[in-house]
Amino acid sequence: MALAARKQSSLLVPTRRVLIPQRRVLRPRLAIPGIAPLPVGARKPVPGSTNYGSAGSYTFVFPYCDTFSIDMYAPGGGGGGAVAYWNGVVPGSPGGAGGYMQFYRDGICNLVAYGGNGGPAGAFDAASQSPGRQTAHGTASGGQGNVTGGGRAGGVEGRTWQGSTTFYGWIGGNGARVYSTFTNCRTWEGWTFSLTVGSPGSAGANGTSTGYTTTQYPATGGSGTAYVSWS
Repeated sequence: MALAARKQSSLLVPTRRVLIPQRRVLRPRLAIPGIAPLPVGARKPVPGSTNYGSAGSYTFVFPYCDTFSIDMYAPGGGGGGAVAYWNGVVPGSPGGAGGYMQFYRDGICNLVAYGGNGGPAGAFDAASQSPGRQTAHGTASGGQGNVTGGGRAGGVEGRTWQGSTTFYGWIGGNGARVYSTFTNCRTWEGWTFSLTVGSPGSAGANGTSTGYTTTQYPATGGSGTAYVSWS
């Protein structure tokens, strides 16, 4: 009697697999919001500088740096006009004051440098026949250095002449200077500071009349400038 054929077993024997882990090198990435920033040594400040020489208000965004310096020169006042005479005194007009400079952020700093005073107009008197009179200089505050009159020069005075006599106005006052250096300020990156550059003082005008000659017109004060640098 023939034996029945044996059926093939359906039992599956799993193939043995060996998983070999691969090494992955995690490279530094930029900081992501909500995740701890990179170690200090992973980023290095890039030195830079700029300046602001046009009157106006600016928003300065603080760079990534270790050291930051600012140096501001306030504008000068305008020169005052000289007098003239023709059937009576013909007065000149005074110069305008220079505007102020400011670098500010609440709780951090408030550097201010004021412009020079405007030069008064000269009078019809003996004192106005002497040159070189200059009005008050601007003052400064809030900086590591605050220099009265250390900013831009005031405008020259007006002069008129008749016969052998010259009359003079007043020279405008110099603006102030203020400066400071900040260190260990990497965490200030992205903060905004307000920066103000004032206008130079306007020039006065000489009195005019027949027989009086203008030998020098009053001038506008020097323009204010703010210099910033970081590293």
